[in-house]
Amino acid sequence: MNNKFKLRLSELNNIKILLPVALFFIVTICIFGPLELYYTNIDSLWFSATDVIISVILPSILAFIILFALYIFLNEKYKINFIVLIFGVTLGLYIQGNFMNIGYGMLDGNSVEWEKYKLWSIINVMVWIVIIIIPFILKKIKPTIYKRAVTVLSYGIILIQVVTICVLSITIKKDDDLSQYFLSQNNMLELSSNKNAIIFVLDTFDDLIFKEILEETPGYKEKFEGFTYFENSVGSYSTTKGSLPFILTQRYYKNEGTYTEYIKSAYSETNFYKKLYENNYDIQLLTLNYFIDSSQANIISNIKKTKLKVASYSKLGSKLYRLTAYRYMPHILKRYFWFYSGEFEDLKGSNTEDHPFSIDNL
Repeated sequence: MNNKFKLRLSELNNIKILLPVALFFIVTICIFGPLELYYTNIDSLWFSATDVIISVILPSILAFIILFALYIFLNEKYKINFIVLIFGVTLGLYIQGNFMNIGYGMLDGNSVEWEKYKLWSIINVMVWIVIIIIPFILKKIKPTIYKRAVTVLSYGIILIQVVTICVLSITIKKDDDLSQYFLSQNNMLELSSNKNAIIFVLDTFDDLIFKEILEETPGYKEKFEGFTYFENSVGSYSTTKGSLPFILTQRYYKNEGTYTEYIKSAYSETNFYKKLYENNYDIQLLTLNYFIDSSQANIISNIKKTKLKVASYSKLGSKLYRLTAYRYMPHILKRYFWFYSGEFEDLKGSNTEDHPFSIDNL
């Protein structure tokens, strides 16, 4: 009878430690990771914080159930080591995601040159080994302190993450206008029988590359017969965010206000589209929402003042967790979670017959 009582008491003590550790894992990876990435990249994402929360609720609950199920079905002598392992791995994920990442470049579709990071790969693995081993050593030599330390650290970091998300949600606001319209692709292949002007703006495609292609393959000149080649056009900025609106409006962004304010003023100050409209042109722009000002809806015909919806919350959650893993996984595993940010465009949906335009490199 006494042995059974001791066993149950031991089980209860283990669960008291498992609960904060499980919550630590779930809050860090399933909730904080996706939400923090959303708020720190809010200008580049078309969906809302509510969409993110809806996408992570079910995976968070499932993760909680799975952790406790694994614990219950484990042999008694492995249960405490399972808790220690989950704590060590979660601590490693938290440290990696928030303090131990280096610059891998923007997720703009360009692959990462992983071979450049061989030394960092070794250092990163060694740090991870230390982070995972320390809790086991502490459990072995100071079992009482270990239980208190694991509980306090787990709840403490959870509190830090909750406060961080609350602060971000208050201080970082999404431009509500961005979610209230989209660019339709319904008629993008329709042309006039009278007169057409089609302009292709090629992103990250240098003029020198095109000249090199024409020199190496002269036959391409025949394929582009009838096109006008603007070889003296300059993007003016090192990234699309600045270059594309400049090309479309000829207005510079000088950091004299928010990016949204710049977009609105750039389109209001240019007469180009107004003149085309007055000459009976049907104007369509096919790009990302945040390069366009919705106030031009009366001139640019494929601006639809309808709120976008998420086509699949399960797919959104999958992509968010892949992006989260890319940030939180150790360096040697990151290449398996490499992510192109344009993949979120595939999830655009609407409540109308108009289909939102999505970026597709092909």
